[in-house]
Amino acid sequence: MTDLNSGLLMVCIVILSYLVYQKFKPKEPPLSPGLPPLRFKSVTKISSEKSILSLPKVSEISWRSKKVPRICISGGPCAGKTTSLARLSLRLPEQGYKVFTVPEAATLLRSGGAMINMSNFDDTQKIDFQLRLVKLQLALEDIFTTIAEHSGGKAIVICDRGVMDGAAYIPQDLWQALLDEMGLTKVHLRDCRYDILLHLVTAAQGAEKHFSNKNNVARYEDLEEARNIDRQLLRAWTGHPKMFIIDNERVSSFDQKIEKCIEIVFSHLNLPSQNHFNYKFLIKMRPHDWKMPDYIEYQKISVEETFLMRQKADRTIVERVQRRGYNNSYTYLYVRELMIDDARNLKTTESNIISSREYISYLKRRDRTRKTVHRTLLCFIYAEDYMILDTFENVVKGLTILRIQTKKPRDELILPEFVTVIRDVMNDMSYSTHILAKNDYFLDEIDVTKL
Repeated sequence: MTDLNSGLLMVCIVILSYLVYQKFKPKEPPLSPGLPPLRFKSVTKISSEKSILSLPKVSEISWRSKKVPRICISGGPCAGKTTSLARLSLRLPEQGYKVFTVPEAATLLRSGGAMINMSNFDDTQKIDFQLRLVKLQLALEDIFTTIAEHSGGKAIVICDRGVMDGAAYIPQDLWQALLDEMGLTKVHLRDCRYDILLHLVTAAQGAEKHFSNKNNVARYEDLEEARNIDRQLLRAWTGHPKMFIIDNERVSSFDQKIEKCIEIVFSHLNLPSQNHFNYKFLIKMRPHDWKMPDYIEYQKISVEETFLMRQKADRTIVERVQRRGYNNSYTYLYVRELMIDDARNLKTTESNIISSREYISYLKRRDRTRKTVHRTLLCFIYAEDYMILDTFENVVKGLTILRIQTKKPRDELILPEFVTVIRDVMNDMSYSTHILAKNDYFLDEIDVTKL
């Protein structure tokens, strides 16, 4: 009876949230002054035809005009996601934030009795079930975000898993078919919806004695299944611009693992926290036909980065816009950096997901003393760390920086054996993108000889 009451309560909360969302949902403006908004006829055709006719609505989930941080906590079974959510819900209000936590769609369904085992499903049934999960997850996230936007004061939305988690549970061709039917792209779902992505590694990898499936009705995996799901989740999210991996090998306790999660969120919000480490290494140029080793799974992302003219004569502020994506599917970002200590390269960074129209508008303010930098990012996981090979295509052909953000100090960091590091350039301002973009930029002669 208690479980039934809890399920009914959850349904009531979702319905109430939806009603509030409908009340506050902003009306779509017309495409141009004087023109009425677009209207579509209702249809009763197959689902794929419905999704095609409703494609203009995709922009509603591609970017968010009001900036409420949205954080996704992902990871394999029994990784600490629920505990992380609970701790953040306690700690962030102490910093003046109102916290909105979005429940996982799959857990919501299963706690209500929909314990679905997809092992007996054919391909069509798998797509159909995952499609409904994705729609529910999208709706929950958008409802909670809209309420957070109208809550007043500082607010943050934390999601128990994200939409891309579904890619770990069905084959890649079926996942792509699902995205095609909904009129969505992997780039937009992965890179746009969440400001940061925290991947907590399952206890089945490195903390096996603590692995259990007793405290979550939605969990049914054994050790090997949990490890495989964890790997597939990492693969699905690789490419996200701010992805952090929190494993079990370099923590002394479960509490320390959760504290690492909290530190990353605090750092993103520019709140006081313990330091995490950023590394930048200059890499020896590779042959033109060089390819990633076959055993490394990676995502390729193209970036166009344009710096903007300062609106005020303040040299401590740097503004830029980015277009990033692949295969003609792009997201757009506005980034503003405020330098705190130039000597130590300390700065605070604010970033907003913007629309393509806003991006075009920002380009009118481009800094003519700097070129638009074209970069190719190869994003991959190595030794439990998220790494990016960042190649500047139109600065010095083949100039590559290896970027790593981790909780490991330098003596514990393991560098990939398939690259040759020339030197650490983390504190060398001549290798900041802002300097590299200068029209008259040239490489240090000593580095030229080593490249």
